[in-house]
Amino acid sequence: MKNFKDSDGKVWNVLLTVGTAKRVRDELDLDLVNAADGSAIEKLIEDPILLFDVLYVICKAQAEKAGINNAEEWGMLIRDGDVIEEATAAFLEALTDFFPAPRRAILTKALAKMKKLEAMGMEMMDKKLDSDELEQAMVKALGEKYTSAPEVSESIPMDSPSES
Repeated sequence: MKNFKDSDGKVWNVLLTVGTAKRVRDELDLDLVNAADGSAIEKLIEDPILLFDVLYVICKAQAEKAGINNAEEWGMLIRDGDVIEEATAAFLEALTDFFPAPRRAILTKALAKMKKLEAMGMEMMDKKLDSDELEQAMVKALGEKYTSAPEVSESIPMDSPSES
């Protein structure tokens, strides 16, 4: 069983069963059972709020036992990036484990490829941020912004105030 800790340190178990997959489909109109084709995973990656909703539906019984009665209350426990990343990983592992071996192998391969591409993207961004190219572009943009300010109007006298 996969799990993650929320921002307060409570452990949530992410167990995907036929029952939870049905609840996700009924409540969110998202078919996790056919996730091996990549469509559901693509939707979840593109929409982190939908992923949050899926996690809530999966963890709903646990939430209710803890006195949490709606997704908004539950969402208050998931309030930082590390928790979101851990919850996402737990969900993807539970989803992968849900399928029989042949489909699991394909999904595992697809997720590994996705992680590799994400890491490559992060590395590219890191290099770009470390490069002088970005800094030069920012300096140029800021320089143009401040050097293209309108000149002081010649119609406004710049003399000292006249004495009375």
